[in-house]
Amino acid sequence: MLSSSSNPADYHESVVERDYQRGQLMLRFLRHRLGNLADKKVLDVGAGKGGITLAFAEECRVAIGLDIDSHNCSLVYEARRLSNPRARLPVLRAAAESLPFKSAYFDIVIVNGVMEWVGRSAQNPTAVQKRMLAEVARVLSPGGVLYLAIENRLFPAFLLIDPHTHQALVNLLPRRVSRALTKVLRGQKFGNYIYSWWGLRNLIAEPLPLAEFYVPIPHYHYPHRYAKLDDSRAIRRLTSELSRDPNLSTKLRLTLLYDSIVSSVRANRIALPYFVVLGRKV
Repeated sequence: MLSSSSNPADYHESVVERDYQRGQLMLRFLRHRLGNLADKKVLDVGAGKGGITLAFAEECRVAIGLDIDSHNCSLVYEARRLSNPRARLPVLRAAAESLPFKSAYFDIVIVNGVMEWVGRSAQNPTAVQKRMLAEVARVLSPGGVLYLAIENRLFPAFLLIDPHTHQALVNLLPRRVSRALTKVLRGQKFGNYIYSWWGLRNLIAEPLPLAEFYVPIPHYHYPHRYAKLDDSRAIRRLTSELSRDPNLSTKLRLTLLYDSIVSSVRANRIALPYFVVLGRKV
């Protein structure tokens, strides 16, 4: 939120720069997993202010941003001036569950911290999220990859307080109960659905049956490292390496400590706070 003394232009620039740096980290990970990305066509679903789209546009053959918010769409164009004003950075206003592209067009689709917002006002948010994943699978070429980042519903802090709406216990209670209570207490049903490992795996399995789960370390907003979700040794090693960074905030240091403890008792699928999924189209 902007303070009364904040300059909106400066604030927008800082958000784009932060997201651009995040995009660079995501690029590094995908380059490691997929090889050279120069010939890839990429769709960034929920492009926000455009920083991630911009990072991919600088390296990939095609990078298109898509957002349901028309204001965000206009801001994506402004993001170009932070790096390369001549970069091709197309952006479209559309819903994630109804992608305006032909089938099998993209090599990579990014859904970074976005799926939990899809369908939040619908009668059945999960059904809308399933439609989004089906649309992603449709526009992916054979062998194409979905990069999906989202919170873990079972992370203890998120069971107590939802990270998006800041409502208490809505992720702990059954969905039907949460929606009924929030309708009475807030006048709007809770709909920002996040999932456990089991729930997310089942959600993705039908459209994209080949899925690999990773943990972004220390956070999917700051994915400096990635480890296979079940590789506890790698998680401990990477958290130890990152903890030596003197520029790391106290909050992220605590996240690293927590990740190390959870991986030590091999409760990774249950209790780690964030997932990154690579779902590959057959």
